[in-house]
Amino acid sequence: MLEAFEQQSYHLHAETLLSQGIDYLKAFPELDEYTIEAADGHFIDHACLTEKAIL
Repeated sequence: MLEAFEQQSYHLHAETLLSQGIDYLKAFPELDEYTIEAADGHFIDHACLTEKAIL
């Protein structure tokens, strides 16, 4: 189910950006063969040696 959600989310965002003429990666044609995804640090586990920021 999570995979289906991710795929649907990707398609919705891609359609929205393309409908507005937004393509931030157009300047990098060497990336065309790759799927590019991004996430903020909230979803990345820190290494055991990395100090965690206290907010």
